[in-house]
Amino acid sequence: MNQHLLLPFEMQDPNTGFTRVSGIVGLRDNRLIIEFQKTDNLFRAFKWPLVEREIPLSEVILVDASSNVFRSFLLLRVARLTLADGLYAKGNEIKLRIKRSDRPLAFDLVDAIRSAQAQHRPG
Repeated sequence: MNQHLLLPFEMQDPNTGFTRVSGIVGLRDNRLIIEFQKTDNLFRAFKWPLVEREIPLSEVILVDASSNVFRSFLLLRVARLTLADGLYAKGNEIKLRIKRSDRPLAFDLVDAIRSAQAQHRPG
């Protein structure tokens, strides 16, 4: 993975709030790599196994970074629901919460993904 474009993120279970996901997202070999682990939100004692999800850039429909006064997000829309499995997605949309200090890195990652997609489009 490109060491300069590793973006840490976190998510909380939108349904119960009992679990959270933390991990990193980055770009490697024309694939979006998401490494994450779920933990219980109450005691932080129980951890699920670490998961690595590789998403080919051809399967990424939309990538965008957004922020407001309180929060920043990386939004991914993927072509298949199975690609979002385990990430508290709403349908095929994955919304990764990022720290304020990582906003510039999020925008850099979005630019890198879009550039890589443009270079590998047929035609």
